[in-house]
Amino acid sequence: MQLDDGVTAQQQALYYFQGELVQQRLTTTFTSKNNGDYTVRDAFPLETTVWSSCKSKANLNINSQIRVAGPNNKQGLITIDSVDAKVTQIYSLQWKK
Repeated sequence: MQLDDGVTAQQQALYYFQGELVQQRLTTTFTSKNNGDYTVRDAFPLETTVWSSCKSKANLNINSQIRVAGPNNKQGLITIDSVDAKVTQIYSLQWKK
């Protein structure tokens, strides 16, 4: 990530189970102080966790996006890859009865 002063970048993810109304959106905002590699860890408080219905088989959908915003005379770049071409995503799921 490379951001000029005054430029911000956002990484946003929307989590939901297919067919369920409850969704959870988490956003991380970056400034020029965050230039370089970055890692995002989304964690939900238990009371806002997205659950699927009991005894159902539903896909967990994760829609993610990145964006850059700032003045016209400034530049910014954010990517979701790496120089070594290795992108790692780790998911931890909770189970309850």
